[in-house]
Amino acid sequence: RVKAVDMINEGKRRSERLIKDAKDKSDHIMKDAEKVYKDAKDKVTDSVKTGKESFDHKRDQIKDDIKAGVDAYKESKHSGE
Repeated sequence: RVKAVDMINEGKRRSERLIKDAKDKSDHIMKDAEKVYKDAKDKVTDSVKTGKESFDHKRDQIKDDIKAGVDAYKESKHSGE
């Protein structure tokens, strides 16, 4: 009877260790997944920001070029009168 109780207690201890190890591993995996998600989100955010800045710069360049063209046209029209 004592041996059976010892075996049951040893089984309980092993089960508790296995459960604790599994929980620790799952917590570690979740933390890693959260880090990967955050890193990916940050990279996408940076890429979008860089793309927007580039687009805004090109847009401003085009606006300036159009304005310069219109101004040059007006100037040539006035000097031709």
